[in-house]
Parts: sequence; C-alpha cells; structure tokens
Amino acid sequence: YEDMLRSESHLLSKALVPGLVYNDTAVLQDVFSQFSEFDKLIYAEIKGPKGHIIARLGIPSANRNTDTSYQSALSDGVFDIEMPLRFEGRILGHLRLGYSLSAAKVLIQKTQLQNLLTALLGVAITLSATLLIALYFTRNLRQLEEGAKALSQDQLDYRIVSNKIGRASCRERV
Repeated sequence: YEDMLRSESHLLSKALVPGLVYNDTAVLQDVFSQFSEFDKLIYAEIKGPKGHIIARLGIPSANRNTDTSYQSALSDGVFDIEMPLRFEGRILGHLRLGYSLSAAKVLIQKTQLQNLLTALLGVAITLSATLLIALYFTRNLRQLEEGAKALSQDQLDYRIVSNKIGRASCRERV
C-alpha cells in the first residue's frame, strides 16, 4: 500500500511541475481537483521555496511529521508524504500529501476474512478426506469385527472369507 501511495505521489508531483514553472495556480488547482476525485487523497499542499503556500486542497493534518510506514500512519489514520518538486535540478517547492487509510483498513479486513474462510474450508476438506480414507481402509476391519461378534455369540455358521487379494470379507452361510 505504501509503495502504491508513493508512486501516486510521484505521479502527482510530476503533473504539478508545469504549473509551478509557469507560476499558474489555476493549473495547480486543476491537477489537485483531478486527483481529489479519488477518495484516498484527503489533502494536498504546495509550499514555495520560502515556505509560503502556493496551492492547497483540503486541510492538512495537524501532525506535521511525514510517515515512514503504514504502521506510523495508523496513529492518525492519514499517511502523510512530503517530497520536493524539482525541475532541471532546482527545487521549485515542496508537496505535502495526506492519504486516508480507511480504504486500506477495509481491504485488510476483507483479506483477513477471506484468509479465515479459506483456512476453515481447507480444514473441512482435510477432515472430510481423512474421514473418507479412514472409512475406506478400515472397512475390512469392520467386517472382521462383525464376524468375530457373530462367532462369539455362537453363530458357528458365520464365515469370514478372505478373497484373492488378501481382503477379508464376511459371508453368512445359508
């Protein structure tokens, strides 16, 4: 998520440079408005080399620290990024952006739910397969048990028959 936000910020900074070069605040606001159509961008602010505000979208967070990771942004729910705006090697200003983490949180919750359901489905399939295999391999034992019970109850006409491939089966003699 961090890489995506940084890539998007880099793209936005490249789109803003022509407006800064020509000192055209209308172009800067137009670029901001195009990026604000996405719900992620909460605020954007361009400051000139001397620190004065050139263009702004939304209200910057009170937290003036830039976030280095997703974890550091969780405290206020906004991923803050600051980067210089450069043109031909010189710094034209600084861009400060704030992205909402709510979309990432929803995505994380959905992913966790999908992982849980996948794990539960895997466990259910594994248990079912284990049960079926156990029943298949113990069917001859169940037949032997049935024959042993019949013989223990003095049903001497009951026979336990072994077939050619070594499987035991029970057959009642008529």
